[in-house]
Amino acid sequence: MQEIGSGKNHRVAVDMSKNRIYMWFFGDAITAISLDLLPRNAKTARDILKPGFTILADFTEMKLLGLTDQVTAVLGILGVAELRKAAEVWPKESFAKLVVNSLAQRVKDGAFAQKTRAFTNRAEAETWLDE
Repeated sequence: MQEIGSGKNHRVAVDMSKNRIYMWFFGDAITAISLDLLPRNAKTARDILKPGFTILADFTEMKLLGLTDQVTAVLGILGVAELRKAAEVWPKESFAKLVVNSLAQRVKDGAFAQKTRAFTNRAEAETWLDE
């Protein structure tokens, strides 16, 4: 796994052999500085991989997410056309999941959401992406 970058509330890495972006989110992301480096890190990760890449986004340590503009921008950067699948891992009870899924529905008329599936177990998410 190759580290791409991190910020106050996120970390991004890629696995070239799996053609996969890994993203981890943690803490409270409610101010612009919380995820200020995320768009740049997402673009760098996307540019390293080949079209048909997958994403595993782990939100299990995220407490509050209120930066809808930044999340929407990152979803656009990741490029729906080049994405094969995206898995999200959430705690069982999470309001932030509703926020992200609502935004995903709006990106490219829901095209991102059609390629995305939510899980509460990371191993199950990895298995689904590997199919």
